[in-house]
Amino acid sequence: MIQFAGRRLVTLPLVLLGISAAVFVCVRLVPGDPALVIAGLQASEAELVEIRAKLGLDKPFPAQFAIWLSQVVRGDLGVSLITNTPVLDLIKVRYVLTFQIAAASTVLATLLGVVSGVFAASRRYSAIDGVITIVSLLGVSVPAFWLGVMLMLVFALYLNWLPAGGADSILHLVLPTVALGAYSWGIIARMTRASMLEVLNQDYIRTAQAKGLAQHPVLFRHALKNATLPVITVIGIQFGTLLAGAVVTESVFGLPGLGALLVSSIFQRDFPVIQGAVLAIATSFVLINLFVDLTYAWVDPRIHY
Repeated sequence: MIQFAGRRLVTLPLVLLGISAAVFVCVRLVPGDPALVIAGLQASEAELVEIRAKLGLDKPFPAQFAIWLSQVVRGDLGVSLITNTPVLDLIKVRYVLTFQIAAASTVLATLLGVVSGVFAASRRYSAIDGVITIVSLLGVSVPAFWLGVMLMLVFALYLNWLPAGGADSILHLVLPTVALGAYSWGIIARMTRASMLEVLNQDYIRTAQAKGLAQHPVLFRHALKNATLPVITVIGIQFGTLLAGAVVTESVFGLPGLGALLVSSIFQRDFPVIQGAVLAIATSFVLINLFVDLTYAWVDPRIHY
């Protein structure tokens, strides 16, 4: 397992390099001039030329990418073109909130998804199975931004139970967590149901039932343990997806997270911040996938790397 983890960690810089190169090219193909954003619409051409030279925007794309990459290797993500603040400092502050929302959404979606998926599989084609299937389908289908607006209207505006936005307390994170985790809950519930249905048809499950074991230990001790691997894969993917998907949710609820920073940077053509934020999200996604792969051997001792 150590060798496997080592090989994956060796390939990590290559993956991040490819992602960085793709983002670097894409953000520079977007129409707009950062120098014009900084100097204002009334700036003269001489002022724009001076700003481009100061920021290195007058150099060819390969030279700009090489300079930025050499800084990243040294742990320097550059400086924001708009606020003149180190990008790493901006990401550190915003990443914590985004990680908290994504982690809370993943935990909520996992608990609800696994439990509802197990009960749906244990009562196949019953009314409970039908309700869980329909609700999980709605969770997958409803956009997070629309669900967030509806939750604000109901629980913040009409009922006045929860705050509509901000990040001053735990209560401010309840609605964003639910809105962001609804999609993942639907995916996890459906995957758990499908995996459980496959396991429940195995001979050892029928043997356990024939020996008179109660339904609860058969489902959660025997069946769920052997149906966990595909569910773990989905959970890991969803956690990484939620880190990136928080962009829209944070914008809806006005949360000062990494997603909101990324959106504002895109509008302002703040290239260093965009590249740094995407690099942080990509690194998290790759490390989460590595953790999921290593978890397989802990869940199922038959797996060897």
